Amino acid sequence: MKLNPFYSFSLLAILAGCGSTDGQSTGAGNSDAGPHPNGCTDITPTLAGGTKLSGVEIGGLFDTMAVDSSYVYWLDLNTASQNLDLLRVARTGGNRQVLAAVDSGGALVVDAGNVYVRTDVGISKVSKNGGSPVPFATIDQAEHYGLAQDDAHVYAMNEEPFNDDLTCNGLGALFAFDKQTGGKTVLAGNLKCPSGLVVDSDHAYFVVQQESSDRPTLFNRNTALVRVPLARGTLEVLAQVPLDGSSGIALGGNYAYAVPMNLASFYRIPKVGGAVEKVTPCTDVGVKFIRSGEDGVYINTVMGSYAFAPFDGSLMRSYQGVQDKSSHEFAVAGSTIFEVGDNGVWAITR
Repeated sequence: MKLNPFYSFSLLAILAGCGSTDGQSTGAGNSDAGPHPNGCTDITPTLAGGTKLSGVEIGGLFDTMAVDSSYVYWLDLNTASQNLDLLRVARTGGNRQVLAAVDSGGALVVDAGNVYVRTDVGISKVSKNGGSPVPFATIDQAEHYGLAQDDAHVYAMNEEPFNDDLTCNGLGALFAFDKQTGGKTVLAGNLKCPSGLVVDSDHAYFVVQQESSDRPTLFNRNTALVRVPLARGTLEVLAQVPLDGSSGIALGGNYAYAVPMNLASFYRIPKVGGAVEKVTPCTDVGVKFIRSGEDGVYINTVMGSYAFAPFDGSLMRSYQGVQDKSSHEFAVAGSTIFEVGDNGVWAITR
């Protein structure tokens, strides 16, 4: 079994970001009616009730989960076998079900019939009916967390781990795997440490490291938000800003939303490129992850709460979580937040 390497990096980034005090809906929302005035908005406090759907063994240790119309899926350590179990529980709660045991795991996506799991060596496919994992794709230097899908393909990256000096050699790549045949297409190559993969109907968006004469640091790696057509084509640089792709990218309306290196705010950038606009409460909140819902962007914070930024530019709203402050990953379906923490799997309805 191999632990998700993102876990330790994410924790380090969060701790560093606190001092200065981002699968997963992809194309939700189509309104960009208003700007976010003066770069920030007020928070209108609101409470949300949390419902515990299931207990966990060591939940939240692996920064991964997925949701479909009926179930929440996550990976958890089986303390008896010391392997990972792929589990699910109904969105309304009930008994959890073990679909399969996997040797290693990270990001998940789920379609009508299968769950796809990032592993040490690529991607495994597990039937929703259960059974042994089936090898689906091989990826060199798999780092567990770049995974997305549409109806026909699963998209994954060779993320290329950082060198000791935080530079990258340009060995990363973005692949499309045909769900029916398993055939692989290279959508982009020679990428420097790509991360934060998300797709809409026609493009894949992610973060890459750019050339720089400065020595990279944890919060200054000269990164850029880029996109490439799913039908193959030229890589476009949308904005050169210090982004932490490990926190995720959210898509909504005409914008892509992403988190800066210090995890203390987030930005929106036009999908076609253009001005970078800061979208954050006037008091920094310590962003951990960012996801898109039907009508806005959700972030969770270092302190276990959530903030919601509507796509129409109206005031942000904050939500108390379930006080499971060790929670790491969350997903949004409709107006419900699903999260996995050390104390359980939760549903929080806005």
